Amino acid sequence: AGYDNLIQYQLADKRKVNQWINELDRALGHSPLRILEVGCGPGFFGVLLSRMGHQVKCVDGAEGMIRAARANFKKYHVDVETQLEDACTLPDEQDETYDVIISRDVVWTLYDPVKAFSRWKEVLKPGGQIVYYDGNYREVKKTLKNFLWIKLSELLIFLTEHIIYPKDAEENSGVFAELPLGKKERPREDQKLLAAAGFKAI
Repeated sequence: AGYDNLIQYQLADKRKVNQWINELDRALGHSPLRILEVGCGPGFFGVLLSRMGHQVKCVDGAEGMIRAARANFKKYHVDVETQLEDACTLPDEQDETYDVIISRDVVWTLYDPVKAFSRWKEVLKPGGQIVYYDGNYREVKKTLKNFLWIKLSELLIFLTEHIIYPKDAEENSGVFAELPLGKKERPREDQKLLAAAGFKAI
């Protein structure tokens, strides 16, 4: 529900929406494409990509996210196929089906990025591409400068988006500590994994 609330806020912000549309146009071009969004969450990209004229299928491994995405696609009057599906194995996808696989804030959560990138390459058409936006969300060096930047960021987020992020003492333990990309230097590690999966232009 918290993530869905954030998506509602983002979709209501014309400036934010226009920034993402410009970015997606730059990354994808203007021709209509067959796109698979992996880890769609509540459907932010699905709404934008459909509005831009692309044919989109959105998958996520969480039932709650799929329910939220379907509700948002109905609310925003866009025709987007949705399905509950594992991001690493994509068991219900046919090979050589999509022009693009896209994701936002998902790759760092993959339990097997090697398997995922290899599978994603299989479901792409020849010459297809992966476009993803991600970050080092769990690996912040403990310096005074970083501490101050984090506090300033939290203040700005509160002032601009009226969101207070809860402090979770366990966020760097349990499942997060086991994620393969959680402690790696990125994007260097991504480049290695993508090359190992057979991608040429990274």
